[in-house]
Amino acid sequence: MELSIVRKETVGTGANAQTENETLCKFEIMDGAPVKGELIPVRFYLTSADLAPTYTNVNNRFSVKYMINLVLVDEQQRRYFKQHEIILWRKKI
Repeated sequence: MELSIVRKETVGTGANAQTENETLCKFEIMDGAPVKGELIPVRFYLTSADLAPTYTNVNNRFSVKYMINLVLVDEQQRRYFKQHEIILWRKKI
């Protein structure tokens, strides 16, 4: 089982929009097959990743999104994928 954080940058509008994906960090959570119903606590230390806040539709031309990507490999070497968006922001001090 593997978790990774992916930055997805989109520049442009409509048919001219270009998207670039970059894997920032990758973590191997466990080695071996998980048991059904098993809970696996995960703690991310994000100081090693080059992160910026999430931006959505800046002047309808630019956006930055972050995703957590889960890859699970079962005993028959089948791969399962799940991707979920996370929102990052800066706290005002």
